[in-house]
Amino acid sequence: MNRHYTLYAGSGRQEISFPQEIFPTWEGYTGVHDNPSVEVIYIECEEKFCLVNFELVSLNAQIPSYKAIVSSLFDMPEENCWICVSHVLPTPHAWDTEHTKTKEDEHKNAVMLTAIEKALVTAITQAKVSKTEALFGFGVGQCYGNINRNVKTADGWWLGENEEGPVDRTVSVFRFERMDGTPIAILFNYNAQASVLDDVYTLNNERLISSDFIGVAGRFVENELGNGVVAAYLLGIGGDLAPAAKGYRSIVGKDGKRIIKEARDNAYMLAEMLGERLGQEVLRIDERISCAPLDGPLKLMHRAVTLKGQVIPPTETIIPRNEYRYIPAEDVTTPVEAVSIGDAVLLGIKPEMCCRSLQYIKEKSPFMKLAVMTFVNGGAKYMPESDMYDMITFQAMNSRFAKGSAEIFRDQVVHMLEEFYISLGN
Repeated sequence: MNRHYTLYAGSGRQEISFPQEIFPTWEGYTGVHDNPSVEVIYIECEEKFCLVNFELVSLNAQIPSYKAIVSSLFDMPEENCWICVSHVLPTPHAWDTEHTKTKEDEHKNAVMLTAIEKALVTAITQAKVSKTEALFGFGVGQCYGNINRNVKTADGWWLGENEEGPVDRTVSVFRFERMDGTPIAILFNYNAQASVLDDVYTLNNERLISSDFIGVAGRFVENELGNGVVAAYLLGIGGDLAPAAKGYRSIVGKDGKRIIKEARDNAYMLAEMLGERLGQEVLRIDERISCAPLDGPLKLMHRAVTLKGQVIPPTETIIPRNEYRYIPAEDVTTPVEAVSIGDAVLLGIKPEMCCRSLQYIKEKSPFMKLAVMTFVNGGAKYMPESDMYDMITFQAMNSRFAKGSAEIFRDQVVHMLEEFYISLGN
């Protein structure tokens, strides 16, 4: 008879309230459409693990201090805390002081960081208070809400809508519930940037902060399930995958030239539609999940891979090209994290990997229940497959990893997962 292990889980979510004094921001935001949130999921089964998810575009310099806060409040090792972002593009960047250009921007940035940290501490407190004995279950489904975004134009490969490109539409759901069956947390993993509202301006020429379609999906799930459940979007692979509809997009005409299309105010309806579509699939998957006690303790993996590097050019020079020279740079070391919860595994990496690498890892992995999350403990730019360097795609130019890195990385990750699988007694 298998031994059952006692699992504890707690969750919290707090909206980030952006003070009016930060507007207009240095990136042109003039106000808020809807507030992004910070979600905290804490689980304990012999080991302690905490996943903090910010519905923001990026975090880097702030991660060590946020890890220290989590570690202190939960009395746990910092390495067992994942600080993640959903890479929500219609949100302002949180910079360190060195990146701000003026004293005014420095002040606004500091005010924003204070608001973010306040939301984090509140969400952590909620997770601590709500911690209780729990059951766990995992399920998968499909959502037709994303599309490959690499398209051939007359000027070279660029970003658009490629119906024939590789795509992975898997939705993975991690459910934690109380002993009475009411939900504590729903973590849903999907492969698309939160960019429906990226570069969207209203008819009044306002640029508004938003949690995009992933915030819509999370709040939809929370409202439907009730019981104070927290629903958090775990960003999967977004390197070459984007939402199927966007408010600011380019299409390719018969002459191969790009045509810009802007939905303006209607873009918010697109975000609502895609978010509700994803949210409905999360609920369908959740309905089929049968939760149970864990038959083993939490286990965590902390590894790293070192790869050849390349120089990233200035942002304004990354444009469609038919010729380009990649410049070598110093080697880059990137972490690989994993946590096993029962027979399910969540893999956490920094780079924005692309779809075929995801499919390769899932096909070769010894774990049948595997979800891959990016932007874990920071970002590392794109990691495209080798042929994308030959195509001179946006991802290849905007990568700090040299050609061939994706293939080396995914092989190393599979090897690490095999070792992790054996270490769990399989």
